Amino acid sequence: MNGLKVDICFLVIGSMSDLPKLAVSSALQASCGDIFIGYVNADDIRNLPHSSRISFVDLASEYRNLEIGHLSKTYVKFDNYNFNSLVQLKWVLIRKMFELTKNNFIFSDVDIIWLIDPSNSIHNTFQKLSGSKILIQNFSDSLDDPKLCMGFVALRNSIETSTIILSCQRLHRNLLANGESINDDYVITKYFVDSGFPKTILQLPQKTFPVGNMLNLYGERNAFLRMTQPKPFIFHANFAIGLKNKELLLHVFMRNNRLDNVNLAKITRVKLSFYMTSQLVSFWISYLIRFCFRFLPPELKKKIKSLWGSF
Repeated sequence: MNGLKVDICFLVIGSMSDLPKLAVSSALQASCGDIFIGYVNADDIRNLPHSSRISFVDLASEYRNLEIGHLSKTYVKFDNYNFNSLVQLKWVLIRKMFELTKNNFIFSDVDIIWLIDPSNSIHNTFQKLSGSKILIQNFSDSLDDPKLCMGFVALRNSIETSTIILSCQRLHRNLLANGESINDDYVITKYFVDSGFPKTILQLPQKTFPVGNMLNLYGERNAFLRMTQPKPFIFHANFAIGLKNKELLLHVFMRNNRLDNVNLAKITRVKLSFYMTSQLVSFWISYLIRFCFRFLPPELKKKIKSLWGSF
């Protein structure tokens, strides 16, 4: 096993516009590991980058075995029951990775942009904490109430890790069979909690592996001297529902961090549609109204509140 080399896998299913292209291209640029892309329909990977480092993994037969039904050619929102069934393919692809590579590896969602190679950090963590098997992104607010996120997961290539993934796959299948509409994040969190918070699964630091609702932490403005903004390895555009909102979230992150100046802009541009432009305009109008409202006389505030409701 090449300890320093960490491979990457993506699952590309359904129409995701330019998101998979951006995710794969940014991973190619930021990392040095081999990349494995799982897919069901060949049309979904037609516009992806090609490289000697990229291999494509056909999951069509595994998809049929799951008996999910017809695979939509349009984007499926994360709160859709069909989506919760489709993401079972994550467990399938991850289990295949234990056979496809001898290296430790990362599963990454396609609504993630890669900025800095996390391979050394992941390798060093696995070296120093020999009992750790899975390093996972999270949006936990409290240690006693974990909220794990399968969007970005680093896995030690070992039999024990493979067993954990198999357990999660079975748990996911059983919960769906019982009529529960649950996704992969729910499954891995339930496994973690039900197993007594095992040390085999560690939560990655949110500051350097952020989820979408941490957007405002990142930018170039420093409130105080020598207080620099965090430099994340990746940015995950979750929490935004729908393709347009995910593209908007990535656009704002890239703009705030001046990523238009790097090669990512040449790979693919996240274009603002009229809808996304209107979202930005709406946000700033709302912000200005709230800002100006603070300076109004108390009597006028009361009058406005009675007419329009509480601000």
